[in-house]
Amino acid sequence: MTRSPVHGTSTSPLTYPFDLGEDGVNRPGLHLHPTYHTVRESGTGVAEVVRPNGTRAKLVTRYDDVVHLLRDQATFSRQAALTDDEVDVEGTILGLDGAEHTEVRGVVTDHFTPKAVEKIRAQIERRAADHLASMLAQGQPVDVIEAFALPFALDTISDMLGLPQQDRRQFRQWGRRSWPPAPSAEPKPTRPRWRWSAISPD
Repeated sequence: MTRSPVHGTSTSPLTYPFDLGEDGVNRPGLHLHPTYHTVRESGTGVAEVVRPNGTRAKLVTRYDDVVHLLRDQATFSRQAALTDDEVDVEGTILGLDGAEHTEVRGVVTDHFTPKAVEKIRAQIERRAADHLASMLAQGQPVDVIEAFALPFALDTISDMLGLPQQDRRQFRQWGRRSWPPAPSAEPKPTRPRWRWSAISPD
């Protein structure tokens, strides 16, 4: 199959993320950018991209390939890519492989099953309504991430894990530190380093 011109190559990688504005801020819409679908339906379904920090990556868009990539941690390692991210995830579940990843995941898995979430659905809906009311009371303009999405997510996770109230301030601080800053619009010149990004449009 002939490679589509939109497909990123080693000599002409696609700029990623696809919704990155001229000011360096990523503003995805309600639906995936059409480039994801174009890449998925073209050639191998894999495109070479360059990220805002200048590092190179391969964007994988087909479901079966993503599953294989995530399961083959000996080849596609989270730990090997730690230095490619602006956010330090070393020691967290996002930066662990194999047995270490399984051990950490096992601590919280039971709290995120459909049955467990259903038990606290009403509580989550009330919390969402409270956060929305608080955000709307601030007037316009408002940063939806700072005013709603981030505090709502952190409070919900705290509820699900049964985190004591006295420990939640520290938990929120950790959560905010892990939130990536707005990327720079100009990629930093650096030696190309490859990182696999698994995103399935399905």
